[in-house]
Amino acid sequence: MTSVATIVGVILAHQGGWDEILMVAGPVLLMWLILRVANKRAHRMADAASAHDTSDDAPVETAEESASDQLSPRGGPSPRDR
Repeated sequence: MTSVATIVGVILAHQGGWDEILMVAGPVLLMWLILRVANKRAHRMADAASAHDTSDDAPVETAEESASDQLSPRGGPSPRDR
């Protein structure tokens, strides 16, 4: 009668390379799947956040407010702010 340890040993012994391929491919495929799911989730969350940001509830900046926030070409405040 053959023991379980002998069967496991035969299965894990060198089988011409296919078992090594499985030992590498399995974790690689698992990581690929996890990253794919995470990326899909991140894109959905980003799309939902951008859809929320473009709603009518967002404050609108006027042209005067945006002009006063600009810097001069030399990097300091614009002359209007002095």
